[in-house]
Amino acid sequence: MNKHERTKLILKIAGIAMAVCGLALAITGFADMIASTGRGSTPKLFFLMMIGLPLFAVGMMFCLTGFRREISRYMKNESVPVVNEAGKEITPAISAIAGAAKSADATICPHCGKTNSDGAKFCRHCGNKLTVTCPACGAEVSAGDFCENCGAKLK
Repeated sequence: MNKHERTKLILKIAGIAMAVCGLALAITGFADMIASTGRGSTPKLFFLMMIGLPLFAVGMMFCLTGFRREISRYMKNESVPVVNEAGKEITPAISAIAGAAKSADATICPHCGKTNSDGAKFCRHCGNKLTVTCPACGAEVSAGDFCENCGAKLK
């Protein structure tokens, strides 16, 4: 057993022992306080509660530190299925967003209106050129509302 594993084992054992002792002392002190209130006398074992509560808290901290790997593994095993399920539920939305982003980069054919990949010279649906001639300056420009060369309206 390496040093780390030995330290974890000590923390686990000491933590459980301290937590149990602290809880027993706190319960005894609390019970004495309740009983003395009913009798109308002063509690004699109240100090046990003042020792037991911090002892219980320190014991629990030791336990949390000693059992950290087991707690983390449990939390992972509980969380991963939820994350996977959420991923399956949002996949269509992500696909729709990716499709919209992809189509934003696409070139629309001025003849048939279908989308083509960006940078294509001819429409893959109708075979016509994806460029138009500007009526004002005569430049070959990509289809759109205005000429990229002179700014004149294309349609």
